[in-house]
Amino acid sequence: MKIKQALLIFVIMFSCITCNDDNSNEIYEICNNKIDDDENGYTDCDDPACSLNPLCQNTAIYCGDGTCNGSENTTNCSDDCGTLCGDGTCNGSENTTNCSDDCGTLCGDGACNGSENTTNCSDDCGVNLGTYGDARDSLDPVTTSLELPRPLTTSPTGDLFSNATKSVPVFDSYGFFSGDKILILVVKGIFNQDNVGKFEIRTIQTIDGNTLNLDSYLENTYTLSNEITTIVRITQLGELRITSGGILTVPDWDGETGGILAIMVSGPLYIDGKIDLSGKGLRGGSQVQSPGSCPAESFVSESGEGRLSGWPENQMSCSDFSEFGNGGMGCDFCCAGNGAGGGGNITSGSDGTDRTTYTDLRCGYGTGGEAAPFSTEDRLLFGSGGGTSIDRDGGLITGGNGGGIVLILANELTSLNGEIISDGFDGYSCLCQSDYNFASGAGAGGTIMIVSPDVSPFQTDFEKYSFTGGRGGTCPCSGANGGNGGDGQVVFSEKN
Repeated sequence: MKIKQALLIFVIMFSCITCNDDNSNEIYEICNNKIDDDENGYTDCDDPACSLNPLCQNTAIYCGDGTCNGSENTTNCSDDCGTLCGDGTCNGSENTTNCSDDCGTLCGDGACNGSENTTNCSDDCGVNLGTYGDARDSLDPVTTSLELPRPLTTSPTGDLFSNATKSVPVFDSYGFFSGDKILILVVKGIFNQDNVGKFEIRTIQTIDGNTLNLDSYLENTYTLSNEITTIVRITQLGELRITSGGILTVPDWDGETGGILAIMVSGPLYIDGKIDLSGKGLRGGSQVQSPGSCPAESFVSESGEGRLSGWPENQMSCSDFSEFGNGGMGCDFCCAGNGAGGGGNITSGSDGTDRTTYTDLRCGYGTGGEAAPFSTEDRLLFGSGGGTSIDRDGGLITGGNGGGIVLILANELTSLNGEIISDGFDGYSCLCQSDYNFASGAGAGGTIMIVSPDVSPFQTDFEKYSFTGGRGGTCPCSGANGGNGGDGQVVFSEKN
């Protein structure tokens, strides 16, 4: 009887839980469905109605429970809250490529990001070519033939070191100003040619006496004992227009200056005429008076100028210096001679030929200058000169000059309906008044480099560029013909 009474009381108590004064059904909070069932503004375990539910008894928040809650955030719990690039912590899937703000940069990861630039990470950001200038110079539209003044040039007086030199001592800073852009270029080697053509562009920040203080450290090393380095002021234009019939050129290379057109254009560039630096590069050989052991009226010949210094005094040779691009001279001892070799650059020049009218030769023909033995896509190289021979009948038998260097850095390549040329000059032919006449070698083509954020407008027609070697001179009366010059190159580079 007591058991029945107790059971009846329990049933009555349980039934009262599910009823209220107005006999309506009450909506209860379900504590694990992520819904505010009772619509009181609280969900699941946050609702006071769930405070005694076993599901809500263990409320400890820990990183890794799958819920970003409590004081957890992207910094202290990326497992639950994910990552946020820019929160100051490199975590989760963040790395130097997708979040350099938090993870910093890694030079060599293929992405130019964070604090990387062309100076401190050329592997990712490319070669430092600077900006496209501030238009501090001006040039009216070129409508006729115009030779620019010889560019302001100097050279360093001490060794310059990669990632260490920011102040450059020079022979003479006169004419340079703060904000000038300069081209630093290895023109020739002294004992070897390994660094010939290497270059970089920097901005002068300040000048102290004969010291140029630059905007950033140098990328290359330049040593006085191993190479001849030149520093050339770059012309900074706001716009350049060369109209149809207009020709823009520069003075010849004279051993120290000339032969280089280096311009920056911050605005549009229109070339409907020509840029022509043919024959503006390294010099061809000349005839010189023979030594005293030969008849007074005799002349001897020279090799062409090449990638090694000491020309022409130390390079009066048929072939000894051809590896440096020099066109070999048509060898002569008193009255005997042969055809001279052509200069070399990206490709080799060809050899001269032996004369056929005289067999008692004292030495052979001049060899062609060899091609540069290194990768050339990132180098600015003059075309080498052709060797010379002799003409006993009074002809002017000099070797052909090589092509010059064209460096154009333009923010906008608007149109190229004209031409950009840097050919080598032809060798001279003999007068053929006797069989003591011999032809000279031709110069090699030079280098054309176009740099812009978008180079495609200037890549539509490669026939608009010419950088070929000249033709060797001919001498049909003796058969001693000069060699052809080697070819140069055109290089395109996209830089912002």
